[in-house]
Amino acid sequence: MKESIRDTADFVKSLEKGLKVLNVFADAEGALTLSEVAARTNITRAAARRFLLTLTELGYTRLDGRNFKLTPKILTLSAAYLSSDSLPDVAVPFLTELTEQVHESASLSILEGTDIVYVARVLTQRIMSVNLQVGTRLPACCTSMGRAQIAYLSEEELEPFLESANLVKRTPYTIDQYDNLRAEISRVKEQGFSLVNQELEVGVISIAVPIFSKKGTVIAAVNVAGHATRISPKEMVDNILPLLQEAGKGIQSAYSN
Repeated sequence: MKESIRDTADFVKSLEKGLKVLNVFADAEGALTLSEVAARTNITRAAARRFLLTLTELGYTRLDGRNFKLTPKILTLSAAYLSSDSLPDVAVPFLTELTEQVHESASLSILEGTDIVYVARVLTQRIMSVNLQVGTRLPACCTSMGRAQIAYLSEEELEPFLESANLVKRTPYTIDQYDNLRAEISRVKEQGFSLVNQELEVGVISIAVPIFSKKGTVIAAVNVAGHATRISPKEMVDNILPLLQEAGKGIQSAYSN
């Protein structure tokens, strides 16, 4: 396992805390007060205030009364990633074709920590209650794209991943027991795809396959999501999975890294 620098002098803990403050807005709907930022990041109010004022001075947040909000400048960070990595650009034409074929939304995500982050998404005209867009973070353990990537972690990587994951029963269908999740992850790797039926939100069903680099490592996942009232798990596997796998192979072939 790669040695961590977290406990060495090379690790900048203040930067870690500053990024934690910035990232907390990803899970917030709109603005946050100083007290809310301190509570969600588990740092002192004094430290949270310094980080927020610094981010405001740099233009990444603004103060509106008692509330701090992100500014459009934050988009320059995501733009830098999207322009430096061709994977989203490569994926969009395949996602577009896939959406036209199945009449459901298609997305591409990467694994970051214990979350997935959407890096490309093509919407259908159908309306779903989950508001997803590029940059959205979701817990990997209860999403199809998350499990499609987790399944290919090594045993050395999987154990600390599960230990740090916060398993929450989001719906009556969510797998929130570690042994059951381990069994499901093993099944995903064996069959080569992940099907998640209403575990993130009641009514939402999705199916995903991993995207491999030319070196054979998993670098992303692609999925199709729909509503459980319109499509059954069997229809997902029988009708959508072959087209999804074809799109995944196309992305893999077209991506140069």
